[in-house]
Amino acid sequence: FPPGALRAARLQIVGSGQGSVGPRDILAELPALAQEITRGTFEVDARPMPLAEVERAWAEAPRTAQRIVLAPTTPGGVTGEPRIVQRHGHPC
Repeated sequence: FPPGALRAARLQIVGSGQGSVGPRDILAELPALAQEITRGTFEVDARPMPLAEVERAWAEAPRTAQRIVLAPTTPGGVTGEPRIVQRHGHPC
């Protein structure tokens, strides 16, 4: 499209990548998003992997549609806060 046509139409194009929405807006939506995921509104195909297997996770990430979630494990086997692996530069 010629730039003049876009300006004349008062069309606003908003991206969907990081930076298109401010951090405060993202944080404000997280509780509602977590609640909807818990309710089953969204299907999240996640596979937890121990943080100690980070190299294997990075190797497998491009070959799977699953979201790989890395979680540290304490000596007692308790899993801590998950860390989401990125594939192709995008968060999973």
